[in-house]
Amino acid sequence: MERPKPVTGKYIPPHLRNKNTDYSASHAIPQAESNTKKYIPPHMRSRASELTDNIPQTKSATMSLAERAELAPSTPKRGDSFVGSTVPNMDELDVVGLYTRDFIRGGCADPRFSHGSVLDQAFIPKRAGRVPKVASVAFGSFGGGLQDDDCDVSSVQVSDLSLSTLRWEIGAISECGVRDYNEDSFLVSNDLLNALHAIPSQCPTPLSWKREGASHSPGLFAIFDGHCGNQAARFAVERFGHYIKEELQRDAVPGCPFGPENVEAVLRNAIVKMDDEFCLLCQENGREWESGATALIAMLVNEHLVIANLGDCRGVLCRSVEDGSAYTRMKDWVKLENWDNDVVGADLTAASSSDVWDQCFFREVTNTHTPSVEEERKRIEKANGWITTDQDIPIAQLRRMDFLDEDVRTIFNRCIRYADGNMMSSANTSERSTKECKTAPHRILHISRVCGELAVSRALGDRDFKAAFNSLSREAEDQIDPSGSSLVPWWDSPLFFSYPDDHNHRFQGDLVSGVPDVQMVKIGEDGVTNEFLLLACDGLWDVIDTDDAVRVVRDLLFRKMWTAKRAAARLAELAIHLGSSDNVTVIVVRLFAGAKPTK
Repeated sequence: MERPKPVTGKYIPPHLRNKNTDYSASHAIPQAESNTKKYIPPHMRSRASELTDNIPQTKSATMSLAERAELAPSTPKRGDSFVGSTVPNMDELDVVGLYTRDFIRGGCADPRFSHGSVLDQAFIPKRAGRVPKVASVAFGSFGGGLQDDDCDVSSVQVSDLSLSTLRWEIGAISECGVRDYNEDSFLVSNDLLNALHAIPSQCPTPLSWKREGASHSPGLFAIFDGHCGNQAARFAVERFGHYIKEELQRDAVPGCPFGPENVEAVLRNAIVKMDDEFCLLCQENGREWESGATALIAMLVNEHLVIANLGDCRGVLCRSVEDGSAYTRMKDWVKLENWDNDVVGADLTAASSSDVWDQCFFREVTNTHTPSVEEERKRIEKANGWITTDQDIPIAQLRRMDFLDEDVRTIFNRCIRYADGNMMSSANTSERSTKECKTAPHRILHISRVCGELAVSRALGDRDFKAAFNSLSREAEDQIDPSGSSLVPWWDSPLFFSYPDDHNHRFQGDLVSGVPDVQMVKIGEDGVTNEFLLLACDGLWDVIDTDDAVRVVRDLLFRKMWTAKRAAARLAELAIHLGSSDNVTVIVVRLFAGAKPTK
């Protein structure tokens, strides 16, 4: 029998074979048909079908740029020959659902990766609920508008969403990054009324919860960044809707309950109640959970953004305006400077000329809660706590950077090149140094911690730092509250702190607070265009400055005309390429404000 001839030529690993070239001829391997498709690892196969489990697939999967522009008359167009054609090189990041009613959960609470509820007995052990590295799946959908309660969501058209004064397109993603486990989660609802109605409750949804008095369907977007386990982040995603519904049922006013002022109180009370119940749960039925989570929760109600936060997750609102002089005088708004040809997003078309840069402003809509903030420091020290500060130079971040990414090289070069850390010349930012540029690996980090442990001063959970969930001091010693209206008991923490020499090993009040800050901003004002909201955990903000992030997203949405879903995925990818050492969760909400509905 003739011996088969040996295969000649360069060895090609199996996962690279037939990727771009047919190697069958050079390797003398007979094939009935050459496979030239891109290799897909086994753990990522069939992901496209899983992506849309809860999203009705409509013509949005092949929506043209012209159709997307119907939702935003100000969308830049790059030529008649381009507009009207389908999105080139479309993949799953371009698949955007037109309408969703249910709560969408992501990250460590994604039902595709984390089965069951964190309340199930199987998840009582601290490590039972860990979600290892999996292929992240982005979510994208349109929302807002006024939809009939009984309408078929599969029949919703682009024109149906154009009747309201406020609509939006959302993109959300949670990446594990370099960590072994993902402890972040996110929660999205584009139609909060219907999502709440589906939650079982002892009390039926009041009839007043109809759409009379509402200019658009309320939306909710939340990020929970867990630490010391994912239990707090999962609990928040699974239960927050219940607490919102309970507060609305208890405090609802006649007519629509989603007035902005009412929502402020509802958000604050729901977060506090959720924190209390989770802290109690951490020690029930054999649980020994030590988990906590920072929180960022935004609601769009009656053309207002109401946003609550705990910890170091941050939100940024960006818009282009007709009257830039008015915004220049507002201390909360910062002008987005034009970096000419030296930065990301500088290759602007005529639709996004230098005149637009002069009228583009952004503002942070959250307060960061870290021990280094003066107000937080005073509260911690009043509770007999203390703050430690460590210094570090993040050289490891440099080793993790991916310099094949053009945006990474651009941002990195700017941090190294310019003495002031950025090219901003406004009074609010001209004194920034290169050490404060989040991408500069030679900057000095000052990390403050509560009692040498936690780097955030407000969070859900972290029961060992809260007075109500720990035992009173054996000496039962009380101190009169400064207001004279109550007694503040001393309590002992179960943690083994490195106490200062003169410390009595007891505390009064919370070291870590569960009470959020709440802010409200009007959306869709006259003269405002190209408006979007960016929400992200510290996995993004640790490696990129606010103006860089805003500039990147603005370029993707309004110059490249990407979907919000793809923009969110790209920003999370950029954070990882910039060397982020944490999980990265990003939500991008592009806001469309149009004409008032006809009565």
